[in-house]
Amino acid sequence: MAKKKLRKLLILGANNPETARVVTAINDESPTWELVGFLDNDPKKHGRMFCGYPVLGGSRLVSDPQYRDCYVVNAITRDCATRKETCEELAHRGARFANLVHPSVDIRDVKMGVGNLIQERVILQPGVRIGNHCDINGGAIIAHESELGDYVFVAPGGVLAGLVKVGDAVMIGVHATVLPRLTVGPWAVIGGGAVVIHDVPPNATVGGNPARILYGNVKGRKPPVEG
Repeated sequence: MAKKKLRKLLILGANNPETARVVTAINDESPTWELVGFLDNDPKKHGRMFCGYPVLGGSRLVSDPQYRDCYVVNAITRDCATRKETCEELAHRGARFANLVHPSVDIRDVKMGVGNLIQERVILQPGVRIGNHCDINGGAIIAHESELGDYVFVAPGGVLAGLVKVGDAVMIGVHATVLPRLTVGPWAVIGGGAVVIHDVPPNATVGGNPARILYGNVKGRKPPVEG
């Protein structure tokens, strides 16, 4: 039997070691990826090693002929605005995006776009819809028929109960919970440990139990997050 040809992969953001571990777990299950290295827009990191792989340079390298056959996943989690901007830059430079899904995650009856990173112990129930370039961290639960827009970040242990609708570029903090059938508007921030019992308007930052609006969020900025 012919040996399976590995697909080449670049990861943008030399900050998150768990991304490399997702790649390792996928390859342990079924050899799929050759991780060529990391990209990072911080020049101080260029030429260094991260998780045993070289930091090759900035995001502009995706248009270099040497790397044109590579797929790309954006692992930047600083804030949703930066994630969106860098994904758009990668797309402008012709990047081909891949999904990285930890093999422990059951994705049957789940639909998703491209460029998503889904870490270990995530539960995605039937009917879940995920957009593009979302980052769902370990232990998160996205219950049945919930919908996530693009560039959504779900921190470890975040919970979306059934039929929750989440807009683009929403940041959901550590162990935050959104109760069933609620809507979280685009560019909202849900603080760590918050329990959301009402719809969250666009651009708002909420926190507490029960969650309340703490302040407005200016689109494209990173507001402070309170629990």
